[in-house]
This record gives sequence, C-alpha cells and structure tokens, in this order.
Amino acid sequence: MVSLRDLVRGRPAAPRQLLPLVHTTKSKRFLRILRQNPNQLEGKVCSPLAGALVYLFYGRPAYRVEQAPSELKGNQLCPSCFFLKADVLGTPRNIFVFDTGGYSYYKAQAADLLPIQEFALHESIEEAVKFVIMFYGNEKNYLLGKLTPKISHTAAVRNCKAAMQYLKLRDVVRATDVDDRAFATEFSFDGNVSISNISLEAVVVPAPLLAAPVGRQSLDDYLKNILGLSASQILKYRTYPSLYLSPKEYHLRILDLSLEFFQSKWRAAA
Repeated sequence: MVSLRDLVRGRPAAPRQLLPLVHTTKSKRFLRILRQNPNQLEGKVCSPLAGALVYLFYGRPAYRVEQAPSELKGNQLCPSCFFLKADVLGTPRNIFVFDTGGYSYYKAQAADLLPIQEFALHESIEEAVKFVIMFYGNEKNYLLGKLTPKISHTAAVRNCKAAMQYLKLRDVVRATDVDDRAFATEFSFDGNVSISNISLEAVVVPAPLLAAPVGRQSLDDYLKNILGLSASQILKYRTYPSLYLSPKEYHLRILDLSLEFFQSKWRAAA
C-alpha cells in the first residue's frame, strides 16, 4: 500500500492554474481585521492540530458561520471572504485533503478511519493542484464536488487505503449535517498571514457592508485605495434583511460568485 501523499507526489505535474486560498468569516470579523494595524489573519489553536495556525481552504469559500444565541441575524453575521494569492504566502505547515476540524466527527461516522496524518499531502501548492486534478479532473469540478468518473476503480487509488477512505467518507457524510468544508483542501500556516495589496486577490462581501467605515473611508474605498482591488475583484452579493435569513443561506450565492470570478480569470488567461 502506498501513502496518499506519495500517491499524489508521483503524479505528473499539473497545469499551474492556481486557485487562491480562501478565508471565510463573519462580516463583523472581516471588518475588524481590516480596521486593525497591520491587516492580518491571526493564528489560532484548533484541535486536532498543534500550535497557533491560520487555516485557509484551496479555492473554496467553505465555512459554517456560527451564530451565538445573543447574535441577531443581519449583515454583520453574513459571510465575507478573503481570496489570497497562494504563491505569495510561503510554505504552509500542513496541507490536508479535508477540514481537519471535522476529523473527530468523521471518525465517529467511520470507526476504521486512518490517523489524521494519513490524509496530509506534501507541503507545496503543486501537491494540492495535483490532488485536485487527480481526484476531480479540474478546478471547476473540485469546486462543485464532482469526482473524476470511476476514480475508485483505478489501480493506483485502490492501492492507497487513505485514498479509498477519502472516497468512502464522501458517501458516509453525505446524509449528515456536514457542510462543504469536509472536502475542501485545507492549508494551515504558522503565525499570522498578512493581508496586503501584494497578497490579496479578491474579496466577497454582502453589498451593504461596502458602506461600513474603515478608518476615515468606506470599506469600498479602503479595498480600492489601500488594498489595490479593482471593482471586478470586489465580489458583492445582495442581502435580504427583512427575510431574517441565516448566514448559511447565502452560501450558494457566494460559491456562484467565486466560480464566476475564477472562470473570468481562466478565460482571460486562455
């Protein structure tokens, strides 16, 4: 049996059509990050991994925005996303093929699940790209969760227990209350990650948030004047406050906006 990390490493180099690394959070925290000096994502200790780490997902705006009982529904709780350039952030501490925060839940659903380190890749962006191409065929299918047809029938995958468990786990959790973090490739970085005009590729925000103050200017102006984004890099979605929607009900619109943004980049590069 071959390990998953070595299975992926043995694949041919994939076309370098990089997706950004995505961090999704509540809009009120998104504003807090941009109102602090310096603008940065701060590492946090999250089980089961050790150390204070910043967690990002490859390409996917995947995150469940938790709502405390005391928090009223509204734009401040709606998800907002930072899209960061994967090739300028340095070497990650870890890359895993799923959200490590859900590992104990996955283990409860599949008692024979291998130790978490069996689902790690070698720590380079190229390995994540090769994994996506091998298991999903292309970036769009990865974003939509569409596996390469008959991937589980290939001899290479059948000779890798972790790969087979990854595929089986998709079926196990499909009928549970697991969101799409479960199959988003996860990067984690030591310390803090800077948000600057060098690292930031785009954002997704609820449209009303753009009028919120950041220093002496609006968020919209701050994103353009300080962080160097163009209007096409500020992806905004409409909200419906009078319907009292929960934050997660905007998730599909955020995914659609993300996919449209990536496809426009791919067309421009073709």
